[in-house]
Parts: sequence; structure tokens; C-alpha cells
Amino acid sequence: MNKKQFGITLILVLLMIILVTGENMFTGNIKKVALTNNNIEGLSTYTALDGLLTYKLPDSWDVEEKKYPGNYIIYDNSFISDTMGLWGYVQILNSNDDLEKMVEKEKGVISKNDISDYLVSDESLNDELVKKVVFKEKNDKGMTYFNTVYYKKLGENKIIKVLFSASESKQKEDYSIIYKAIIDSIEHGE
Repeated sequence: MNKKQFGITLILVLLMIILVTGENMFTGNIKKVALTNNNIEGLSTYTALDGLLTYKLPDSWDVEEKKYPGNYIIYDNSFISDTMGLWGYVQILNSNDDLEKMVEKEKGVISKNDISDYLVSDESLNDELVKKVVFKEKNDKGMTYFNTVYYKKLGENKIIKVLFSASESKQKEDYSIIYKAIIDSIEHGE
């Protein structure tokens, strides 16, 4: 390899390092901008399963933990943001189903409603599979909501389900960045 080829190779390697570093800095800044644009100044940490599960939600959202009879929904923390036109919940479900089967079951339940643009995709959270379901839903009053639901397996018999539902009139493109920041905050110990 002559000096010219070596110089070009060195420049290309340096440019790749700069691009990777810049991308990481840029991604972090996009999250900060999305949070700031939606008046989210900080995130509060919540715990479930006797501290084995932690996640974060925006400080400005109203949050209420709920209890349900039976043992299917073993944890529910509902949230709402009137300013963002958004509501949802973090639930832990007692289920032996795999994620595919859980998504199919849930689709059977919601298909009784007026839904459209239903899409399932795979994502990764800490190198673990997460199912993401996105769909539009029209209620009895004719209002349309954009729903995003994440499912993640927690051990053999538990699944975490996180639902975000935003009204069509207030939905913004950067909401998906906020959802992803919340999902990325989920940590689960054994």
C-alpha cells in the first residue's frame, strides 16, 4: 500500500468515527428537543414488582396506580397529559403467552372497535425483543386516536404492556420520540 492509499484509508476511517460519534450526540439531542417542545422538563422514576422493574414517565403527566380484581393485570399505572392530548398506561400482565400470541389476542379484542392502519413491528430494548403495535381507532363520538402499544416479555409468565393513545387533533410527529424515550427507560432485574 502506498502513501496515497494509506492517507485516503486513514481519512475514511476518521470520517466514519466522526459520523458515528456525531450520530450518537444528535440522537440524544433530538430526544431532548422533543421533550422540551412538549413541555416535559424532567422524568420521574416508577417501580413495580417489588422494585424489580423501573421505568420513567414525564413529571408533568398525571399518574395513578390502579388495582384490578383477579390475577391477569398484576400492575397498572395509568397516565394522562391534557396538554398533549395523550393518555395511556403501563401494565404488567400475568401470561404464559409469547409476544406473538399476546399481540394476536389483543388484536382480537380491539378489532371489535373501529380500527385502521394496524401495523405490528419488532424493536429491540436492551437487546431483547419488543413488539410494537400501531393503529388508529375511532370512538363512538367519531373522534380518532393514534395508538401505540409496546409488549415485552418479563420472564416466563409476565409481559409488560405500555399503551400510548393520542387524539388526532393533538398528535405530533415527535410523540414517537417521547414514547421511545419512555420505553428505553424500562429496566428489569431477575
